[in-house]
Amino acid sequence: MLHVVINIICTATWIAVTYFSFQWMLRLRLIGTTASSVNIKMWIIWLPIVLFCVSSAVRYLIQIFKSVFQLKAKETEGGEAA
Repeated sequence: MLHVVINIICTATWIAVTYFSFQWMLRLRLIGTTASSVNIKMWIIWLPIVLFCVSSAVRYLIQIFKSVFQLKAKETEGGEAA
């Protein structure tokens, strides 16, 4: 049960980080900021960061379902043996 709670907290955290990084990327795109040393738009640099945050949130969401199914399997296995 603790794994489920921890994964819920991690998922919520990554969703929040994703939201704020996505908002920041959009703001950078709207104001047209560029990295002067390499002449690249800053929102392009932030795009992989946003994608990383999304994939981390999805990973923890999958872990929630996996942990719940493992708990259900243990309950079913324990109930049949008794």
